[in-house]
Amino acid sequence: LINKWLNARLNQIGHEATEALEKYDIVKAARTIENFVAEDLSRWYIRRIRDTIRFGSKKEKEEISSVFGLVLHEAAKLAAPFIPFLTDKMFLGVSGKNSIHLEKWTKFKKPSLNDKKLVEEMNEARGIVSLALEARAKAGIKVRQPLALLKIKSKKLNIKNRELVGLIKGEVNVKEIKIDVKIKDEVELDTNITPELKEEGQLRELIRHIQEKRKEAGLQPSDKITFVALTDDKGETFVKKFESVLKKEAGIKSVLFTQPLDYFFKVWYKLIRRIPLAEGLEWTKVFKTSFWRQATRENVVLRARKLVLMQKK
Repeated sequence: LINKWLNARLNQIGHEATEALEKYDIVKAARTIENFVAEDLSRWYIRRIRDTIRFGSKKEKEEISSVFGLVLHEAAKLAAPFIPFLTDKMFLGVSGKNSIHLEKWTKFKKPSLNDKKLVEEMNEARGIVSLALEARAKAGIKVRQPLALLKIKSKKLNIKNRELVGLIKGEVNVKEIKIDVKIKDEVELDTNITPELKEEGQLRELIRHIQEKRKEAGLQPSDKITFVALTDDKGETFVKKFESVLKKEAGIKSVLFTQPLDYFFKVWYKLIRRIPLAEGLEWTKVFKTSFWRQATRENVVLRARKLVLMQKK
């Protein structure tokens, strides 16, 4: 559905922009193209295809690649009269052909009734998403936290269109959508968070944290990692429960569990033991004292050096 919509929207935008340019209405043409690239393409389409790019089938990925490539190609040609150098560089990167300014202008058809209907339905869905996200913000609930129900007052939404409803569910992160004309506002969220929903929200938060660490490490989506969970028994139970989901969505090949103190002991022991101690003093005895338990990652080496100096005096 999202690919059909993008094709329909591209044709509509191309037709409108061409008509405006033929009438020398440069401002209208430029704003039409800008809105398409910034709002439709960047803030809606690309956001909706991210999961498919990562977890979709080969056929789905090929379809997205074909549609997205075509749209970038045509968007560059539409914008070429306004930003000639940037579009030329983008065009060469996508197509590998000669200059974009040697291409023929595409003849866009007048939008069909079916295309208009699809665009209108998607606009309605995007409006609902915007209102629902606003309601989330007012309630102080992050989008990563799943909710059970979203009620919609308007009857314009084609509730029978499962793909369209699925898009709204994905954007708002709700399990179910219902039409209810009796609600006060245009949309209403069920903000009651059950233990199951809370667990799922915690899982989303953990995945986000792992993805941030992957990004900081400069890893590619295809790179697999070993996830070391520094947690207590309760946390270990939680990670084991969702281990398969974590492995799939965070690019994890194996999960290791350890208590935080044990982990830092193993890592820092290898580093600190290189510091020579005075005769008669062993590192194993040092780590059994309150010195180790109170030490932090930042000052453990410094404290160890001080201890060595005290023993030498």
